Amino acid sequence: MTEHIEPKAVAAPERPGSQIRAALAGFAERVAIPEEIVIVTTALLVGIGTGLGAVLFIWLLQQIGAVTAFVIANVGLIAGTLGTMAVAGVLVGFMIDRWASEAKGHGVPEVMEAIAIRG
Repeated sequence: MTEHIEPKAVAAPERPGSQIRAALAGFAERVAIPEEIVIVTTALLVGIGTGLGAVLFIWLLQQIGAVTAFVIANVGLIAGTLGTMAVAGVLVGFMIDRWASEAKGHGVPEVMEAIAIRG
């Protein structure tokens, strides 16, 4: 007679940051931080993060402008412009494919579908 072997249960993978979130929730319960302090601290962190993001964005725009000027000066106006646009198009296409698949398509119909499906 053959023996029936039950498959082992596989635990579901934990979501990223779930252990940190649980530790912070436990800490907040033990310390009993007033709600006003939590709100102000959150607002400060969001403001600092947004400011750093804006500075990084402006710096990236300056770097892209400098690289474009360098390429145009060394390759020529037409070839440099077309080359820069081609590289930028490939980069944006990769980013959309990787992180914003709902932005694929030609326009309004795709946007309407994304809104209808994802809210």
